[in-house]
Amino acid sequence: MFQVFIFAIVFFVSGCSHHVVYKQQVADLSSACLAGDQKQCSVLANFYVAGRGVPRNYQKALELYKVSCAAGVVGACGNIARMYMRSQGVDKDYSKVFHYARIACAGGEWNSCTNLGRMHKYGQGVEPDFKVAKNLMMKACDGGEAFGCYNLGIMYQGGLGVKENYQKAHDLYENACKEGLLQSCSARNILYMNDKVVDVDGVFLDVSKMSCRVGFTEHCNDLGVVLFGGYKAKQNYTLALKVFEVSCKASNYTACSYASYMHGKGLGTAKDMDKSKGLNDLFCQNSDAYQCKLK
Repeated sequence: MFQVFIFAIVFFVSGCSHHVVYKQQVADLSSACLAGDQKQCSVLANFYVAGRGVPRNYQKALELYKVSCAAGVVGACGNIARMYMRSQGVDKDYSKVFHYARIACAGGEWNSCTNLGRMHKYGQGVEPDFKVAKNLMMKACDGGEAFGCYNLGIMYQGGLGVKENYQKAHDLYENACKEGLLQSCSARNILYMNDKVVDVDGVFLDVSKMSCRVGFTEHCNDLGVVLFGGYKAKQNYTLALKVFEVSCKASNYTACSYASYMHGKGLGTAKDMDKSKGLNDLFCQNSDAYQCKLK
């Protein structure tokens, strides 16, 4: 009990210490901004967005970003675009998103190039144009933006504005995966699972294990399928059921269906039809799958 009390005091003091530091940073940034350093105005705006050292104030942040953007700070232009896209203190306005994202992209703010590409892909405020979308995402990817590579991979996988090319999609997913973008790792894994490309390096199982452990529960589905079917790993029903149940609890409902089947068949656990039915009901409440419509 005493240890818990000490921990609480340390946590409280640490939180107060951070608050004091943030307040001092805000004061320093405010002085620099007033003195005409527009880059520091943009950094100060970040504090208002996050509510660090000051109450969260999107309007104040937007004012500061606009000052910085007008002075040529392209990151501030990109942040304005994201605020209009996310409706942070303003109504969503695709025309303003497009305007500011285009300025930022032209200045080398690669995430804005990705966002522009997505707007052209989905027809958000502009006419849909897959080729323009592809070029913008390629620009972002070439600049080292993982989301750009990931989104470009989706276009190659689906043949959107480019000739369908699974190997090219794989390579783009791989690049983004190496940058830590876990949904790109998952997209690459799906190509392996569907035999669209060959897993010559045997990375699928290792990445699925790592991603599932760190909480990217969609990868628990991948890992469960591997262990259930013995794909590039020794078949292990007990562990497969465990990871399916972890994924199911995280609202990945396909995993609930797998877990239901395993409980119903007694695979990796004692047969339990009540658990099987409960998991299947959970799956069907959140799915339009054909088997859920059967009576």
